[in-house]
Amino acid sequence: MSVEDLAQAPPHAAARAGSTVAARAGERNQTRTIWLDVALALLMFTIAIIPRAAWVAYNDRPPQGLNDPTLYNLFADIMADGGGYTRPTGEPFAYYPVGFPATVAGLKKATDLIGAERGIFEIKMMNGVFGAITVVMLFLLVSRLVDRRAGVVAGALLAVFPSQIFY
Repeated sequence: MSVEDLAQAPPHAAARAGSTVAARAGERNQTRTIWLDVALALLMFTIAIIPRAAWVAYNDRPPQGLNDPTLYNLFADIMADGGGYTRPTGEPFAYYPVGFPATVAGLKKATDLIGAERGIFEIKMMNGVFGAITVVMLFLLVSRLVDRRAGVVAGALLAVFPSQIFY
């Protein structure tokens, strides 16, 4: 709207033109806020994945003894090979929740499909990625519930918390 149009228009037209400008400014601020949240989420992921990947690379060895990691790996192999969630004898099994072995089985099946060799390193890196994604989710949740500064602090603390990296 030009100045001449506003002079000849009814009085509420000027207010409407001003509200359009304010709405556009609000949209720009909202877009800027979204980009800032995305950039901070990527930064949180980076801060979280670096120590986890370093720990996995340093501690790359197969599980020792007959314990949970060994059994999870065994059940994932059986599931990836089409045997379902069963014991090696073929009996149905439900001692452990199926979520983690099924996720590992999916990873193993994906490596089979691309022709790669199954290994423990990939499973450990998958856990590291899930841990880093948890940091991002915590950052976003706290940012929405409290404010962005609290989200950054919570995410950064979880990203470098030693027990979250080692396990």
